[in-house]
Amino acid sequence: MQLIWVSGPTARIRTFSISARKAVWGVGLLASALVLLGFLCHWVGLRVAIQIDPSLAQTMGGVTSATEQLRLEAGVTDRRIGSTL
Repeated sequence: MQLIWVSGPTARIRTFSISARKAVWGVGLLASALVLLGFLCHWVGLRVAIQIDPSLAQTMGGVTSATEQLRLEAGVTDRRIGSTL
């Protein structure tokens, strides 16, 4: 496949040759880049949510902050101690 680029009526004409193999590689690279960008945005979003609003982070991905994790573990320990008495 050939692409022809004309930037104006008096400009130089440029042609680009693209084979099927190059097109498949290009689509694959673009898809990979978009998937990586999605993972990066999700990861950064979770990190920001943990710092700003831990309840949002828990809703988004089941993530708890260190303080909230300690509070949850203390609650479980209290229930165990209360059930053995």
